[in-house]
Amino acid sequence: MKNKSLIKIAATMILMLSVLAGSCSSGPVTEQQIVAVVQRGDLAVTVRSDGNIEMPNALNLYFDATMFTASYSARIRKIYVQKGDQVHAGALLAKLDDTGQKLTVENAQYALEAAINNVVQTGCCGAGRYPSFYADSVALLRYEFALKEMTTVKGFLYANEYEEAAEQLALAKSDVDGVQSYYTNPDYRKLRIEYNALDQAVESSQDLVTAIDRLSSEIDVISGLQQQITAGQYPDAQQSVQDLLVKMGDTHTIVKRITHLPTSITYPDAPTAYTVVSELTGSLATLQELADSKDFDAVKFSERLSMARHDLELSAKILEENISINRLGVNIKTLRDYNIAIQTAVINLQRAKQALLKTELIAPFDGRVVDVNLQTGDMITQRYTANGVPIDSYIIKLVNTGNVRMAGLVDEIDVVKIKEGQSADIYIDALPGKVLKGTVSFISPYGPIQTRSIPYYGSLQSTLSTYKLEIALDPKDAAYLAAGQTAGAELLIDKHTNVLTVPNSALMGKSGEYYIRVLTDEKTNLIEQRPVKIGLQNESRTEIVSGLTGGEKVLLLKSSAPSRTVKK
Repeated sequence: MKNKSLIKIAATMILMLSVLAGSCSSGPVTEQQIVAVVQRGDLAVTVRSDGNIEMPNALNLYFDATMFTASYSARIRKIYVQKGDQVHAGALLAKLDDTGQKLTVENAQYALEAAINNVVQTGCCGAGRYPSFYADSVALLRYEFALKEMTTVKGFLYANEYEEAAEQLALAKSDVDGVQSYYTNPDYRKLRIEYNALDQAVESSQDLVTAIDRLSSEIDVISGLQQQITAGQYPDAQQSVQDLLVKMGDTHTIVKRITHLPTSITYPDAPTAYTVVSELTGSLATLQELADSKDFDAVKFSERLSMARHDLELSAKILEENISINRLGVNIKTLRDYNIAIQTAVINLQRAKQALLKTELIAPFDGRVVDVNLQTGDMITQRYTANGVPIDSYIIKLVNTGNVRMAGLVDEIDVVKIKEGQSADIYIDALPGKVLKGTVSFISPYGPIQTRSIPYYGSLQSTLSTYKLEIALDPKDAAYLAAGQTAGAELLIDKHTNVLTVPNSALMGKSGEYYIRVLTDEKTNLIEQRPVKIGLQNESRTEIVSGLTGGEKVLLLKSSAPSRTVKK
């Protein structure tokens, strides 16, 4: 009886395998009947992200009118670029009519001269020297502004902050030009009177002629510097700034010689003297402590003594000057008012220069001009929202086409497998067959939940959170790309080489206990259910560590859901 049962079972199995063999050879094959061959090769686990190409450095450029009046409007004097132009950081792109701003600077200069008038005429030189000292003092101030601005230019150039360098360079040029305008004014030469040591009028020295020549040369050098920055010749600009600062140091000495103010243009006053005296008292107390100390330090004592002597001389000088000024009928309140007036005038002059600078539109980075929205001669009215966002039309749109990235999404299951700095292969729909290289630059820690169905390893996930992923592309590939293009990325998580693999649908069982149906004899259609040990697994194939050999045929199961496709 037992033998008969075994015969029936064997006959049934032979019949089923016969049907299977017939179907594979002649009729349509269903998914349950598909046979696959165990293959040896490489198996890689990747994460897929879909998204778009972005160019983050894309800016609409406006004239910065924040220092102008709320309803400021002006005419565009010139647009220096066209669509498609490649420009460097610091290049001048457009300029407004700056007539009004230049007049404001001149008015600020006059106000500074008027403030200095009170100092020069009342305190140190008398009414007879009035005209020349006003211009001399303002010229010295403005040249010292230029020196400070050029030093700032040098720092910005070495820090690769070229837009800021260009702005400071424009201010320095304005100041040097203002000093030259003072010295070349015919009225200034007529009014200016030189005095010798005996307080006698003499002819003008050669210093004035030398200063004018040097200032003219420095203006030319600054113009050349601006051209170097516009052309992106930054190393040459760095060297030019260093050379110019040396020359300006010599010019500064000449300008100081031309200026006849014997003391600072601001008044010392009694409170200042009292402050110095207070410091002197502290120094004396320290000297006493050093003298009484068991471990007497002669070097420290000498240093402190020198500092105390200096403070004493300084306070005496301040008090003497206050005495001479007070004899002229000037009280402390008046002196402090003079000081405040001069400092206010200096601040207003600086503000006027900043407003003049705002009439220039400077490139903030290297890039390509992709749009010019307004033209030479157009009127603009620059208005802003309460948050400082421009309301009116932009002037120029600039894009840094060398800074390109892909922005995509990954789900919560895959995001934990990715790390910043990881390499990625980028596929562009518009460039079939071309693979670009990139590096993960950002992974968002925040992932809003998506309600759409996402296939994941044969099952549909309906509420996976997704996270933003940014991948920086190699700049050399930027020429192939345009912002907005559809793209996909593959990131390699793990890879095993020269291993046995089978399709995922051949695998049966559960975690830790897997088996595969192996077609051991095609002639007899004998199927063996064989336990296997698996290794690496991706979305389509599984590594077989043991249980199978290369070339064996296995039966596949019907998938419950489509797997995610991966481009190869």
